Amino acid sequence: MELTVLLGDKGYVDFNRPTKMSVEQRQKLVKLFQSIFSPSIIKIKNVDDFRDWRIGDKKLYPRQWIEEEYEVLFGVDSIDEAVEKLGRSWQAVVVKDGHWRYKFISWCKERGKDFIKGNKLEIIKEFVREHEELKQKDRKKKKEIRLALKTLIEDTEKLREKLEKLQRRPDLYSPEAFAEEKEKLKEKYKIINSKKIKLESEIIADTYIEKYHNRLKEIFRELKRIAN
Repeated sequence: MELTVLLGDKGYVDFNRPTKMSVEQRQKLVKLFQSIFSPSIIKIKNVDDFRDWRIGDKKLYPRQWIEEEYEVLFGVDSIDEAVEKLGRSWQAVVVKDGHWRYKFISWCKERGKDFIKGNKLEIIKEFVREHEELKQKDRKKKKEIRLALKTLIEDTEKLREKLEKLQRRPDLYSPEAFAEEKEKLKEKYKIINSKKIKLESEIIADTYIEKYHNRLKEIFRELKRIAN
């Protein structure tokens, strides 16, 4: 058997294929990794299938950080030391440290957590858990607003089409029926406008929400012109 060690262009290391090892060999390999990196981040996981790609095959997407890595990040004296212990790129560590550290310290102050004297890993786990719950709520809220905007856009476009038809072919109605139909559509407009105002008070930053909102405002400008 030939075992090839692949060296990526950004310092990543890989094997060319899954490699069969005895129990003793696996133990030695794990000990080697623990001696190179922080022991707390080395995890053993039993799997049924191996990935079929290797370094150079396709873009390597960032790995999700685990709580133990954050603990290492807060326990080192320099970025270089964190890079060495975590086995991550310098850029990945710098970005995560700058983005995550401020949020975590602010959270500790708000919650009255003593990170210096307390159980660091447990405090980190609590923060990550709470942060993930907030992200889930935010995603759910965005999804609800997107759906509400799409529905309102559809209703507004239908109303616009009916108003345009009414204005374009008044001859299809008697004067009384025309006035009655126009009044109904104006009432419908008031209802839709009320929904729009309420929904706009809930708008949050999101690319798709902004796109739908702009489309809704565009249709409403047309609708106001026709309705008046």
